[in-house]
Amino acid sequence: METQTTQKFVEAAKRAMANCDHHSKSSVCDRYKTTDYVKYINGNMDNGEKTEFKEHCNVCPECLEGLYQADRKDNLEVNQKEDKYLFHKTIEILDKIDIQKTSKNIVKLFIKISDTLMEIIETTGKIITAKTPVTVRGEKRDNNMQNSIQIVEDLSTPPLSAQLTISQQENSQFCLHVSLFQPDLDEFMSDVQFFLKDDKRKDQYTTDIYGEVIIPLETSGSHVIICKTKNEPLAEFNISIK
Repeated sequence: METQTTQKFVEAAKRAMANCDHHSKSSVCDRYKTTDYVKYINGNMDNGEKTEFKEHCNVCPECLEGLYQADRKDNLEVNQKEDKYLFHKTIEILDKIDIQKTSKNIVKLFIKISDTLMEIIETTGKIITAKTPVTVRGEKRDNNMQNSIQIVEDLSTPPLSAQLTISQQENSQFCLHVSLFQPDLDEFMSDVQFFLKDDKRKDQYTTDIYGEVIIPLETSGSHVIICKTKNEPLAEFNISIK
């Protein structure tokens, strides 16, 4: 109730100043100062001080103007604080969006290998070839067999199309063949570095002028493959072979 009464009195001061041109040639009151106006607006005066202040302002145009100007400044500072808060919240939200965009560059591929078949169980990409026959170690491979599975994944930052092919080699081992293409520029992405995250040898593989790279894989286990360009992370490939 006290706050409402104070606000009504401030509003009355505004109306009084709007109907009076005295404030254009204002002088300073000897009794009250800016600190007193702010004290009243913030409700920091006791009842006796409030009554005395209001009675004085009713007959003092200088204090009416001072009260009016102090209230304007107070509102301006509040608005500036709110604007600053909203600015920081906006930056925070944009940062979260950037993180979410980056997280979309995680490609997942879960493969199961049986005695005679390799097939995709789960993936985040679009499946091109879901399964293929495989040969066991020591068995002669039929060169007429396709012996590869394939997916395509669209990455968001930058706009990029990644084609992943896993194929069986002559020694019955497997390898990952990655091809990177930038649709906006209509060109392949060369000089992109790839490395296995937990590889103790720290081997690195780089895409050629056709945006292609071949990475050897073990026949089983989980493989986290990081690719980056100019020391900036570009994507992560999570390959699980069971």
